[in-house]
Amino acid sequence: MNKVLLLIGVVLFLLTGQAEAARPSAYARAKARGRVYVHRPNYKLYRGAKRHRAKRTFHLPKLTRKAGGARSRF
Repeated sequence: MNKVLLLIGVVLFLLTGQAEAARPSAYARAKARGRVYVHRPNYKLYRGAKRHRAKRTFHLPKLTRKAGGARSRF
């Protein structure tokens, strides 16, 4: 009886097709890159928050430099 059940199990195993893998999740991609995954659904709300300048109460006019100033990144 055990051999018959084993034979049926092996036949069913061989008849099944290959299962396709799902897309890797964002967590799995981050882990493969060695980074920490943080779920941020509303990313645009605080995008670039580190680059904002503090507002000053007293402003002096800025002196412009025509040549030799900061080069463009583009």
